[in-house]
Amino acid sequence: MTHAPPAHRAYRPQTSRAHRTGTRDALHAEWTKARTLPGTGWLLLAAVALTVGQVAGSATWHRHLEQLAPMTAGLAIQATTGLRSLPISPWAGLGVLAGWAAAALLAGRIMLRLRDA
Repeated sequence: MTHAPPAHRAYRPQTSRAHRTGTRDALHAEWTKARTLPGTGWLLLAAVALTVGQVAGSATWHRHLEQLAPMTAGLAIQATTGLRSLPISPWAGLGVLAGWAAAALLAGRIMLRLRDA
């Protein structure tokens, strides 16, 4: 016969100390990996460069950055009206988005080869 927990106490499943420590250690390991990864610095540098380019750049540079950005390309693909006012046409947007996807796959392949020698 099993006994029910007392009515005045909420039921909480027991977690072992090893489980809590394992999660903490896993999070610490992931943070250390992200902090020491050389690519993280380049990623942050690219984010800062794009932000500064959006804010401080001329209208010509702003338009070029919009034409190369994956978000703008994805939104241009969905557009059906007002195509003349878009920074990039829908078909060119599809090409830009495919280029970003190919670059991401290539970067993933390179990183996989470098890490799993």
